[in-house]
Amino acid sequence: MKNILYYSWDEMIKNDAIESLVNSGYRVSEYRSAFDKYDFDEKNILSLKKKIDNDGSKPDAIFSFNYFPDVSRVALEKGIPYFSWVYDNPHLTLESETLGNETNRVFLFDSSQVEKYRGEGIKNIFYSPLPAKIVINNNPRYNHDVSFVGTMYDGDKDQYGLIKNIPDKLKGRLDGIVVAQHLIYGCDIIDGAIKGIESEIRRYIKTSLGEHYRKSDIDIFSDIMRKRVTMFDRIRTMHILGEKFNVDLYCEKDHPELPVKYKGVVANKDLPALMNSSKVNLNISLRSIRKGIPLRVMQILGSGGFCLTDYKEDMDGLFEDGRDIAWFNYEEEMIEKCDYYLKHDNERCKIAQSGQATAIKKLSYEKLMGDIFNKI
Repeated sequence: MKNILYYSWDEMIKNDAIESLVNSGYRVSEYRSAFDKYDFDEKNILSLKKKIDNDGSKPDAIFSFNYFPDVSRVALEKGIPYFSWVYDNPHLTLESETLGNETNRVFLFDSSQVEKYRGEGIKNIFYSPLPAKIVINNNPRYNHDVSFVGTMYDGDKDQYGLIKNIPDKLKGRLDGIVVAQHLIYGCDIIDGAIKGIESEIRRYIKTSLGEHYRKSDIDIFSDIMRKRVTMFDRIRTMHILGEKFNVDLYCEKDHPELPVKYKGVVANKDLPALMNSSKVNLNISLRSIRKGIPLRVMQILGSGGFCLTDYKEDMDGLFEDGRDIAWFNYEEEMIEKCDYYLKHDNERCKIAQSGQATAIKKLSYEKLMGDIFNKI
């Protein structure tokens, strides 16, 4: 297999992926998508078929980050393997009826998702951690004590908060579940907590994906609740750490109510320098991610930054706490470790160096994309 058609839509990681494929000896042609919707976009389907038919040689495989049902349909029709590497969770197109297409090879970074889909009889699902872009900087200048880069999931990104016209009793119960989940680390209670009130939720909240998708409206609503929990997690973390340490916040809008310094949005090209110049890079995972290691962690490690993150089960076997990374299981542990590593420069720097060395060995684009294409 030598010829790869890269289905391009996300500039954030496109160039790194293409470069790694070329460096590994693949010939890569790019199809730049201009789709209007993720599914049943006839114009996009016809354009992709034309690209395949008009290329000098038929591609041996199609590759994309995240999963596109229309690409899967074209790949099945043309008899071409379709490799999809998903970095979002939830990623609703995975619920498409096309997921089980025999030409698919779909890679997920959260092992709990792999278990879920394999349990549903879909066998062409595989686990792969996400890649780390390696950026070497041996002379960091620390411009930040603690930095957090990410969405706060408030405002128009808070889908739960936008829900209107539901009875106070139901709203009170749902709000209570969200608050309870926010106070619990390492265990998801939402699915069990809403069992028995599904019909009442459906009466007031409509979240169906349509007839060509498997995921239930209740599962979708559960993830909307988890996003709100994450909003509470991140806001509370900024309050707690901001009162004790110098914290810089990079997100879409200012939060003057928080005791942190708002720094705006950081461009992707500037992320490595930011992470390398932060004494502590904080990750607070989206609650929909049950076991997987978020892309943000890989970005920090690849940049040679020190990462303090909430613990996820998939970290076991890849990293060692206190050697490659620092993780916490509860709020007090987060505060203690943040304080400790800000005061112990040598230990912190050794962990950052070891984390990047582990990323180079186990998590580079070349290493992981080679593993993926071996699944042919």
